Amino acid sequence: MSFEHESLLDPLTERKVDPRYLLGGYLLGLFAMSLAPLMFYWLFAPVGALFVAAVAVLAATVRPRFDDAACGAFFAAVFGAVAILVLSFVVAQR
Repeated sequence: MSFEHESLLDPLTERKVDPRYLLGGYLLGLFAMSLAPLMFYWLFAPVGALFVAAVAVLAATVRPRFDDAACGAFFAAVFGAVAILVLSFVVAQR
């Protein structure tokens, strides 16, 4: 069987990303990381963004558009983790 025939039988569905939900999830993740208790324990700040991402994933089971918000919140958590890593190296160099 040729590849062309297989690709016609099972076409890939291309998913469109909504930048409004992506940016909204990112901003919600940043807001969740900036809460006062998490800033005191700054090593655990990305947990707030991961919590927002988990809530968005649960909401995505009902409304699939919230997948983009979950991705945005996950990107915020990764940003927070990288910032903590970089700041740890900067403080360790002093």
